[in-house]
Formats: sequence, structure tokens, C-alpha cells
Amino acid sequence: MSAAAKQQRVAESLACPAYPSHITSLLGVLLHQQQTLAERTVCHRVRRERHGIVAEPMSIGTLLERAQRGAAKLQAAGVRQGDRVILSLSNPHDFLVAFFSTLAAGAAAVPLPTVAESGTPRSFATRVREVSQDCGPTAGIVESIQRFKAVVGELPTDMALIEVANLTDATVGAGPPLRDQPAAASAFIQYTSGSTGKPKGVVITHGNILANCSAIRDATEYSRADRMVSWLPLHHDMGLVGGLLTSIYCAAETWLMSPLAFLGRPVTWLEAITAFSATLTVGPTFAYSLCARKIPDKQLTGIDLSSLRLAYIGAEPIDPATLRAFSDRYVDYGLSRLALYPVYGLAEATLAVSFPKAGTPLRYDTVDRHRLAADHTAVPATADGPNAVTFVSVGHPLPRHHVTIVATRTGQAVSERQVGELIVGGASISPRYFSDKPDVECTELHTGDLAYFANDHLYIVDRIKDLVIIAGQNYAPSDIENAVAQVEGIRRGRVVAFSRSGSMGTEELHIVAEVTPDSWRAPSELEKDVARKVREEIGLTPATVTMVVAGSLERTSSGKIKRSACAAAHQAGTLTTLGSRSQMVGSKLARQRALLWHRTTQVVDGLRRRLGLTRTD
Repeated sequence: MSAAAKQQRVAESLACPAYPSHITSLLGVLLHQQQTLAERTVCHRVRRERHGIVAEPMSIGTLLERAQRGAAKLQAAGVRQGDRVILSLSNPHDFLVAFFSTLAAGAAAVPLPTVAESGTPRSFATRVREVSQDCGPTAGIVESIQRFKAVVGELPTDMALIEVANLTDATVGAGPPLRDQPAAASAFIQYTSGSTGKPKGVVITHGNILANCSAIRDATEYSRADRMVSWLPLHHDMGLVGGLLTSIYCAAETWLMSPLAFLGRPVTWLEAITAFSATLTVGPTFAYSLCARKIPDKQLTGIDLSSLRLAYIGAEPIDPATLRAFSDRYVDYGLSRLALYPVYGLAEATLAVSFPKAGTPLRYDTVDRHRLAADHTAVPATADGPNAVTFVSVGHPLPRHHVTIVATRTGQAVSERQVGELIVGGASISPRYFSDKPDVECTELHTGDLAYFANDHLYIVDRIKDLVIIAGQNYAPSDIENAVAQVEGIRRGRVVAFSRSGSMGTEELHIVAEVTPDSWRAPSELEKDVARKVREEIGLTPATVTMVVAGSLERTSSGKIKRSACAAAHQAGTLTTLGSRSQMVGSKLARQRALLWHRTTQVVDGLRRRLGLTRTD
């Protein structure tokens, strides 16, 4: 056999499986894989211990056996076809079993964060109550019933609670045989992060999942040889579909770590990529910014990113400066500049909408900011010009999906370099929000995002609902926020720009910004610098500039600032503002104490596990 023929045979053996046309759900995909790839590992749970990174594998056989038992447990608890089941779990193996147990029971999973991932018990309780009131779950799979009840209190609906440790016990038997699910049936309900309003439940069908996973596979040239490392929460669409379900569909392996592990020590993400020779990884812009700017050089000893084929970047506006900073810093650690992979998607499209061609250089487009605001046209400009703003290409619509850009006022399709609302069509589009009438199904999705095409590449400008409109001109808030983030002492990614009608009835610009914990600059000095920067970069004078305590702005599950919530808090006067140096010192000390308490708790929990003790709180 020739070398070329051998290479061809290897490539064919590593190709993603071709599934029979009668398979209509991801559960059917797993059952098919079990017949042909019985020994394959589906998912590794990654932990960092004292001696380094360790991974615990789960095989396809173990997953399906536990899912069958879990389905029987759910059915014994009263879960029926079409019901909803809340999943609030941090362990990726527990989540994976609970997710497929729910699908096997014919129900729809409702992924939610845990208390620790929510930031505060109060925000967790609010989210659980809102979701329960909206979708009326029959059951919930949680880590601790006692703690869940203590935090959430009275729920608006009756819900049977099951501790995940008891989900697959032998008391209810093995359960009925697993089977494929109908394509039109609901698989999970993704509650949107709520950056522009109250969260809505996006109904994702089994057919939606398969359509999005197969389109991602084709766009990225996914193969069984790929190895995904992700720390993104599985209650978020990018973590669930991008970090896990697509790998399952493609019969590739996934290594999943806790979001808290990354947030507590960002270099852990890079250590996992190195340890498991990841070819794929995924993260929002702020994560790449943290790694580019905050990890000390001494922590990077031994880091090797040469295995990375694609590093997905999405979930929030993509900052060109962050891409350059990350690329410049890690090229000496083996990172290929062709690996950075800006993507666009949203929960209502299951996940992905537009991807670049794999292995191609980043593409930037610099345009005149004033023309963009005045006549909604992306006119090319020089990068160092006084009115320049740069956007990053997110490539092309996924295979078997289509994208149209229409004028926001007329709804008519616009020409190249004209900015309008992005409309998406294809089999990945959610049929409806849960609160909508079941007989009204969506065929095309009005995304609410402003975008334009240039040389066949798609560029995302901003969200329509968040536009800052001053003197009849439209300004992208992210453009203003990026300018403010350049001021020393301001936290990058923790700035909000919004407009509101003033006393004269005209729109006024307001800016709220978190101050870095280590900044000793007076708030009044920072406010002057921010106002000056906005005048110089954008040509606007803010009506107010408000400095707030680090960590006080409300964020979504993916880390985006909730602009509407911030604007409401600003108007109500409930923001935690900084008025003096002494307040800044107090804020810093409070954060240090909180961090010390978190680390102490981790140590105590580790000792408990080693001694065989369990927590009762």
C-alpha cells in the first residue's frame, strides 16, 4: 500500500461518523456510536491537584447505562414526555448523565447555574424562581436538596427534587431501553443570559441540535482526532453545544473543567490545553484578555499551545486589541496565529451562525466611525485615523444556513457595507420561546444584532436594543466602552455606555465603569479622564460618568454586562459608587477577604473529601 493510500485510510478512520438518516436525536447518535465505537471515551472531568492536572474519563457505555437508570428515576418521580427538568450541577460528569437521563425520559433539560456559579445566593434564587414560573418544571436534579431549598425558598411551582448522587441508584431498576427521540421534540430550553432584558426560554429541539452540530463539523473540519478543552459553564449555550455536544456528535473527546477553576487561576486553562494536547478550545473575549494581560510570566513555564488548531472566540463583542495581545504573547509558547477563530452565534440559533474558514488569518475591517453613526455605512478608513473603528470578521454563514441583512426601518435587504439587522434562517433556528404559543413557530430569526457584509465577510457591529442614539446618530455602545477601557484604572470589559432622555427631552450619554481593585486613583480624576477619552475617541461628551466598585455590575451567565439592568440601577441610584479613596481601599480589602475565604473553603473541602466526610450545608 502506498503512503498516500495509508494516509487516506487513516483520514477515513478518523472522520466523524456518518449517521443513518433515520437517527433524529443526539441520544440516537450515542446509541449508534455504542455499536461501532463501544470503547470510546466521551468526556473527561479535569481537576487541578497539588501535583498537577488530572482527568477522570467516562466511557460511552458508562454514560448510557447511567442515563438509562436516571431516566427510570425521573419517570418514577413523575416526569412524563414533554415535561421540563432543571439541571443545576457543577460536575461535568454529573451534568452529562443528568442531561441524557432527561432526554431518555422524553423530557426537556433546563440547564441552570449552581449557587457558586451564580455569584450570590440571591441571584441564584431569583433565576430559579423566574425560570420555574416560566416553564413549570416537573423535577430538578441538584447537588444538595437541603442547600437548594435553603437558598431558593418557596418555589412558584411544585417540583420534585432529586440529588444527583441518587439519580442512578438501583432502587428503581435499570429502566426501559434507551431509544432515539423525535426531531421535533424539545431537547433543552436555553434561558438567554438577559443582557438586554428579562431572560427568555429558547426551545431547542433534537433536530436543532443535530443541524447545528453537523454544520459546525463541516465548517471547522472537525474529526475524531480533535480534542476539545473547555471550562465554559454547561448551562450556557457556548459551553453546552460548542464545548460538549458537538464533540459528542463528532465522536471526539472532550476535557471539561470548572468555570471557577479558570476564574480563580486562569493559567489552569492553558495548563489543560498543554496537558491533553488540545486541538480545539473555546472561550469569550474576556477570557483571552485575562490570559493576555493578567497571567504572570512565571506561571507560564511549560505551557505549550502548539497543538491548538482552532481557539473559538465568541459570546460577546470581539475586541481586535485582545486578539492581537493574546496572539503576540503566546506565539512564543507555540500558538499559531491561524488558530484564533472569531465566531458568531446566539442561543436562538442553537449556538453557531457564522464561522470563518478554518486555518485562515484573522480579518479586520477599519471604518469611519462618524459615517457609521450618521448614515449606517461602513466606509473604509485608515487604522490610525482620528475617527477609525475596527471590527473583526466572523466569517461566513454555516453550511445549510443563510443570512440576510435588512434596513432597520424598512426591512428591505441592504447592499454591501450597509449596516442593518441580521436575519438568520436554517434548521438550527429555535421554533419558539417557551412562553410563546406552541402553534406559532419561527422560520427566520431576527437577531436584534447590527451587522454588515464586506468582501463576503460578516462583521457584527452591536445590538439594536443597546444602541446609543445622540442627536439622531447611532453609536455602538461597545465602541464607547472599548474607548473607556483604555483609561488606566478602569476594568476592561466592565464598562457600560447607555443613553437616556434628559431634562430637555434629548438623549444623553451616561457611562458606568468598574475601577480595578488595585487602582489608587481618585474617582474624580478617573471620571475626568474617561470623559476626555470619550470626547477624543467618539466625539461625544457624557452627561455623567460614574465609578463603581469592582465586581458590582450585574453580569449574565456568559460574563457580559447587563446593560439594561445597569441603566435601571443608575437611574434608581442603587449602584455601589466610589466617592473617595477610603471607599476604594475598603473595596479592595473586602475583595481580598472574600478571596481568602474562598481559598480557605476549597482547602477545607479538599480535606473533607480525603477524610471521607461530606458537607451538610
